[in-house]
Amino acid sequence: MDADHYAKRSSRAFEVVVGLAATLIGVALFAFTAFLAYAMSWSPPVVGAIVLLTVTLAVGTLLFVAGLRLITGKHRSDGGLFSPWILRFGALIFLASPVLALFFNRSWTMIIEAGVSLSAAVACFTLANRREQAAAGLLAVVTPTSPVFPPDTSLLSRPEFVPAGFRYGVEILNDNGTPMEFVVSVLQAHLGLTRPDAARSMLAIHSRGGALFPLPSQAEAHRIAEAVTAEAAAQKYPLVCRAVDAAGQGGTGA
Repeated sequence: MDADHYAKRSSRAFEVVVGLAATLIGVALFAFTAFLAYAMSWSPPVVGAIVLLTVTLAVGTLLFVAGLRLITGKHRSDGGLFSPWILRFGALIFLASPVLALFFNRSWTMIIEAGVSLSAAVACFTLANRREQAAAGLLAVVTPTSPVFPPDTSLLSRPEFVPAGFRYGVEILNDNGTPMEFVVSVLQAHLGLTRPDAARSMLAIHSRGGALFPLPSQAEAHRIAEAVTAEAAAQKYPLVCRAVDAAGQGGTGA
C-alpha cells in the first residue's frame, strides 16, 4: 500500500476549521443580502444592486452548504461537495447576472463585475465537468473480479502489503458483500482519511485483496478495529477489520 494514500490525522480537523470559516462567511453573506434587499425596498431598483444581490446570495449559499458538509464530513459519493448539476446551476446564475446588468448599464465598474462573475461561471462549469470525468474514471478502474482472501488471512505474512516502518495498525480485507461506499465512509470516519484518499484506499483494498493502515499505537488500532467491525456488523456486512502488531506478527479480531 502506497503511503501517499494515507491522510494525516490532522486533516479532519483542518476540514472542520475550513468548514466553520466557510459557514460563517456564508451566514455573513446572507446577512448582507438581507440588508441589501431591505435597503432596495425603500428605493427604486438599481440593476447593479440586483446583480450584486443575486451573486452574493449564490456565493453565500454555496459557501454555507459547503461549510456544513465539511463540518459533518458528509461528502458526496463522488468525493465532491456539490453535484455537477448544482455547480452548473450556480454557473448559470454567475453567467446570467452580468449579462443582464451589461444590457442596462455599461459602466467600467459593471464591466469589471461582469468579468469576475463570468470567471466564476467558467470555474463552476469546469469543475462540474471534471467531477463527472473523475466519477467516470473511478468506476472505470473498478475491476469486475478482485482477490478475496480467507477471513483468517494475515496481511503481515505478505511482504508486498506491509508499508515501510509498519508497527501497529489495522488490516482490512476485501470481500464480495460489503458496499464500496461503506468502506469509504468508515475509512473517513475512523481513520481520518480525506474523501479522495479514502476512495483510493478502498480501490486498493478491492484490487489487491486488502490493505494495512498504520496507526500510532496498539490501543488506537484496537479501538478503531472494534468500531469498524461493530459498524459493519450492525449493517450485516462481512467486512474483516483487525488490529495488528508487526512485532507479534498477528491480528486480534474485533
